[in-house]
Amino acid sequence: MTIRAALPGDFARLLQIWEAAVRASHDFLTEDDIADIREQLSDIFPQTEDLVVSTAGMSLVGFMGLCAITGGKGKVDMLFIDPAFQAQGVGTDLLDYAKSKYRHLILDVNEQNRKARIFYEKNGFVVMSRSAVDSQGRPLPLLHLRYH
Repeated sequence: MTIRAALPGDFARLLQIWEAAVRASHDFLTEDDIADIREQLSDIFPQTEDLVVSTAGMSLVGFMGLCAITGGKGKVDMLFIDPAFQAQGVGTDLLDYAKSKYRHLILDVNEQNRKARIFYEKNGFVVMSRSAVDSQGRPLPLLHLRYH
């Protein structure tokens, strides 16, 4: 598997990966939530500071959005893996890419997404705090994690 910068021609596939991953792990989202977020992603992808994809052969199998924040830290804004490629090292490779760019990282994970929390904790992240709502104000609690 390789990691490379995302290209505008990748965005349609990234939406497919995102939706498949969300439907596999975010059973707490409503159909309206999924539709709203899907619509926002079309605007978010081109604006993401460091949007990278993981490829297996010629296929895109996962992606991560990363940005710099104050103090030389980085933030993982999104990380999604095609369900057919989960538990095969794709997510860890993407996090390793992020760790190679930033010594300190933060990210948010939905509290209800237990598998994601376990994945991040296995990769050295710890919970710093909790919010009762997500970034859109929906009653979906977030855990705020940090690495180092």
